[in-house]
Amino acid sequence: MKRNVRILLITAILFCNCIVAKGQTKTEWVVSVGGSIPMGSFSSVEYDAVKGITDFGLIVDDTKGGAGTGFNVGIEMMYPLQVNNLKFTTSLDIHYNGLVQKAKQLMNDQCTYLLNLWNQEIIDAGETLLSSYYAVDKYAKYINIPLIIGLNYSLPLFSDMKIFTEVGVGMNLRFISAWKLSGRINYMFSDYSEDTWLQVKQKLSYNTVGSFAFKFGIGCNLTSRLTLSMWYYNFGKGDVSIKVLTENSAEYVKPTTTIHNTTLGSIIPSVCVLKLGICL
Repeated sequence: MKRNVRILLITAILFCNCIVAKGQTKTEWVVSVGGSIPMGSFSSVEYDAVKGITDFGLIVDDTKGGAGTGFNVGIEMMYPLQVNNLKFTTSLDIHYNGLVQKAKQLMNDQCTYLLNLWNQEIIDAGETLLSSYYAVDKYAKYINIPLIIGLNYSLPLFSDMKIFTEVGVGMNLRFISAWKLSGRINYMFSDYSEDTWLQVKQKLSYNTVGSFAFKFGIGCNLTSRLTLSMWYYNFGKGDVSIKVLTENSAEYVKPTTTIHNTTLGSIIPSVCVLKLGICL
């Protein structure tokens, strides 16, 4: 972790120096947007309609992430070096990915399974079930923020058009937003004297991880200001730890709160990005 922090600090210092250099006429700045397509285990989900949850990194101990297609926004500084057509680059990107439908279905199936158990406990106790639900209020999402330095080499074709390739290394910060779930059951006592309720709220929070990252890509300058490029980003391996906060309440019972912490495994986020950039 200390090594990753050093990489982040060095990259951040270089990025700040590049901001100072913005006033120099040779410095080029490119703002880009694009689609962020997860690859490999980052997008994988092994779903079994009968068993429900099988292999999904955010829920069970596995390496699969279940990420869906998202978007990317970024800014990059390029400064020409002494070698012809070679530039030093520093880039900062934000990659946002939700979950694929199968990953969402895994949690929905888990909610249905727990709700059925809950209902059965009420029925077995001789009470009369009136209504119940247990569902996901908010799904988890991935946010990766890589800060990368690298080299860009371009080859002029004609007029303002040229092709280029670029490689870079740096540091990534991975964030996973929290799941939020809630449930409620209404039932009547066995003597039919009155009805009552039970309620639960859960928040599943994840750790933030810093890791080594790299990227490489190819593209072309369509005009003097417009670029089109394709990239591969690898955000590095990071553990996934979870904190489950559960709040239980009932009409005649004092509310209780429990906290459970555990490590689920690790994931290696990687994405393919098609970018459209504008030179400032």
